[in-house]
Amino acid sequence: MSRGKKLTQLLIAVDGPAGSGKSSVSQAVARELGLSYLDTGAMYRAATYFCLEKQLDLSELKTSEIEKIFEQEFKLRITKEQKILLNGQELKAELRQTRINQLVSTISANPVIRKLLLTLQRELGANGGVILDGRDIGTTVFPQADLKIFLTAKPEERARRRALQENSKNTLAIQEELKERDRLDESRKISPLKMAKDAILIETDNLSFLEVIEQIKQLAISLVSD
Repeated sequence: MSRGKKLTQLLIAVDGPAGSGKSSVSQAVARELGLSYLDTGAMYRAATYFCLEKQLDLSELKTSEIEKIFEQEFKLRITKEQKILLNGQELKAELRQTRINQLVSTISANPVIRKLLLTLQRELGANGGVILDGRDIGTTVFPQADLKIFLTAKPEERARRRALQENSKNTLAIQEELKERDRLDESRKISPLKMAKDAILIETDNLSFLEVIEQIKQLAISLVSD
């Protein structure tokens, strides 16, 4: 139990594979509990967008070169309204492009980028009162989180939901893309996707969106109940 804390002071980590509904669920829970919300996946998508726009091939650059480029040219800011600003430009649909989906796991595995964004994520969540979603929040970013959730569903269900989200009929192609994302995320050397030992698993295949939100809400409430 998080003694002495109010609901609005909790730090909640939501991890899980691509297409598991982490972002939409976390945003809804944040609204219900009066927490801030931080989409760490969007931060890695912003880094991927930056690399594509700059035509950077990180595999051809030295660590010192990547560090210099990102230190000088990559200025990422998250506003209170959860807007993602890269060098002053707000990124919305740009972060959900197919080219971003295909490259984000590779970019996310780069040690320089992980270290940079890890530092920023910890700064943004240091005072609590926030729910963060990603793939390594409960294991690496905030292993001391008050509540850790691992949200998942079968690949075919995640693909079906992603297809609806993208208004696409190509569910099989999306399912293969998600499986490849899973493989890359689970096998990377730095902060791979895995469930924290003290995380609570929620399999959402047979749950509605509202049921998932309610489960997490009740778990959070139980932490501060007498």
